[in-house]
Amino acid sequence: MATIPYPVFDGTNPKSWLAQMEGAMLANGIAADNHARRLGIASYHMGPFQSWLANHNPAIVQWDNTRAGHHGFKQHFLAEFFNNETKEEALTIAERRIQKPGESIDMYIAALRRIWQECDPNEMTDYHKLKNFLSGLTPAIRMSVKQTMPADLNAAITTAKAHYRAVKEEMQPEPSMAATEVNEALTAEIKELREKLKQLEMKEPAQQNQWRRPEHVRQSVVNMHCFYCGKMGHRQFDCRIKELHIKQGRKLRWYQPPPRNDRL
Repeated sequence: MATIPYPVFDGTNPKSWLAQMEGAMLANGIAADNHARRLGIASYHMGPFQSWLANHNPAIVQWDNTRAGHHGFKQHFLAEFFNNETKEEALTIAERRIQKPGESIDMYIAALRRIWQECDPNEMTDYHKLKNFLSGLTPAIRMSVKQTMPADLNAAITTAKAHYRAVKEEMQPEPSMAATEVNEALTAEIKELREKLKQLEMKEPAQQNQWRRPEHVRQSVVNMHCFYCGKMGHRQFDCRIKELHIKQGRKLRWYQPPPRNDRL
C-alpha cells in the first residue's frame, strides 16, 4: 500500500512532475524494472492527460529506455510536454519569483532551481540564473549582495547567506530578563513603594495637627460658636453676615477672640 502520495500532472512543470513521480515510486517500493506497475501509476496520475498513454502510438511498454528508436515513458513524456509553451511559462514564473518574507536563502534557491529545470537551457543560462537570483532577493540584502559583484551563482548564494544571517541577527529582539531577575526587580519596587507609603502615613497626622485657617476648619456640630462673626447659635458655613459680606465684595474679617487674662 502506497505511503507517499503521487503528484497529479496538470500540464505544467513536466520535469518537476516526473522527478516527484519517480521519487514517490522509489519511496513506495516500486522497482525500477516493474514497468507495467510504473506505467499504470503514472497514467492514473496524469490528470486531464490520462488518455495520452493509452492512445500513444507506438505503444509505450517501458518506463525508461534511452536506446535510439526504443524510448520509454520518460523520453516520450518529455518530448510531448516539455515544449516551447511550458518553457516560456516557466521562464515567466522564474522572472517573477522573489524571496518571500521569512524564506531562507536555501529555500529560495531551491524553489528557483525547480523552476529553472522547466526553462529552455538556451535561455536560462548561468548568467541569467545569477541575474534572476539577485533580482529576486529580499530588498534588505539585494543591493548589498549586488555591490559585491559575485563572479557566479555559487558566490552570490554564499554572500547572500552571510548578509541574510547578519540582517536576521540585527532584527532579533534583545533577550528578555530571566524569571528570577524579574521577581527580584518587582520585589525591590514593592519594597520601595511600601517605604514611601509609610513615610506618607507618618506625615499625615502631623499635617492634620497644624493650625488651619478658620475658613478651612469644619466646626463641630456641638460647638455652635461662629468663627466669622463670633456670635453663638450657628457655624461659619451658615453665617448670614459672612454671606452678605461676600455678596458685597467686602474683605472678610474673621472674628478674633479677646486675649485671655488668666491669673497665675
